[in-house]
Amino acid sequence: MAEDKQPFHQFPLALFAYGPTKQDKITGMIAYATISAGKHMEERLGGKEHAIEHVKAKNGDWTGFQVGRGDHRAWALGKDIVTYSWHTSPVPCADLYEKVTYFLSNFGKSPLVRVGSDLMQEADKDQFEFRDFGVLCAVYAIIGDKQYAIAHRDRVRAGALGYSSGRALFDESGSLTREGKRLLELRQDKAEPLTLNQCRYTLNRLHARKFFSRLQPVKCGRTVYYSRGMSHDELAEKLLSRLERRSNSALAQDGAEQRFREKAAALLKRFNSGGVNGAVPAFSPGSNRTVTAGFTGT
Repeated sequence: MAEDKQPFHQFPLALFAYGPTKQDKITGMIAYATISAGKHMEERLGGKEHAIEHVKAKNGDWTGFQVGRGDHRAWALGKDIVTYSWHTSPVPCADLYEKVTYFLSNFGKSPLVRVGSDLMQEADKDQFEFRDFGVLCAVYAIIGDKQYAIAHRDRVRAGALGYSSGRALFDESGSLTREGKRLLELRQDKAEPLTLNQCRYTLNRLHARKFFSRLQPVKCGRTVYYSRGMSHDELAEKLLSRLERRSNSALAQDGAEQRFREKAAALLKRFNSGGVNGAVPAFSPGSNRTVTAGFTGT
């Protein structure tokens, strides 16, 4: 996709559950994205020694920077990848990254979200409504690296709070479960999930701003397909092609089954009428069978 050529921030969806404020979450996402991007770059450069040479070549006059520290090197490498980060010292970024990773280690498995660095900057500066940002990241986490995916509203509502599954909070009717209420009570931010109407309104607003394309095969149905890389026409064509393949496969299976049944019925009819050339098949009830009986001595 074209957005992959632009600077981006990648972070776990769970960070929407991190900290008591919106700012804690945003800065945590920036710190995680910066350090993780830098660590990945160090691997691509060939390891620690090559990374040190690369960082030293930058001749950065950074406050508190220690080239021997892996998180400091990661910051020096990562800040130029994500572009929107701390640029004068690695200390605040590295310290926050440590807190964030500790939180994530206790949170459990979480999908990664990738957003453009310009959008991250807008969210940080309150130029992009945080509720919209959470819903958008929930949809993006569901799509992941797939061309398209089904995103149910309850999963989006849970994802906007950092949970990867709608079942973490809701039952099949969309109501909070006892476990879901307990999870919310433990949150520092005391956040509540969006209502269905709020979620629907936010999705419509994001769709109008062309953050994704979507297609609802059945009017008023619960199944909605989302894509962040395909246009509406491309998504429709992809789904129609998939439906056609399934239909052709089902027709082929039905045809094969019907031919088998017709031939099997004809063969069974011949057997039941006396067998081939008058012979009685071995499994016929009227066939002669040898039965071994017990012998009683006298």
